[in-house]
Amino acid sequence: MRKFHQLIKYTYASLALALTVSSSSAYAADSELLDILLENGAITTEQHTELKKKESLSAKDFQPTEELVQQKVDEALEKKVEEEFPVKVSY
Repeated sequence: MRKFHQLIKYTYASLALALTVSSSSAYAADSELLDILLENGAITTEQHTELKKKESLSAKDFQPTEELVQQKVDEALEKKVEEEFPVKVSY
């Protein structure tokens, strides 16, 4: 489980790095990326709104909340349990 938390954090760090590397001339691409991250649940609505207001982004702007990390861990765990232990119903 600890490795999964690290994987989530590395994923967010990679996304933050990708946002940092992009230039201000690529703002439209940044905006689209933020929209995708919001749709995928990687960032909250509040983070999306605040990040869209900024002219440029850095890794410090992209810190996942503990609640968001826990939600993603719970979802992944639930999916894994469903895959490993399918419920078969017979009447």
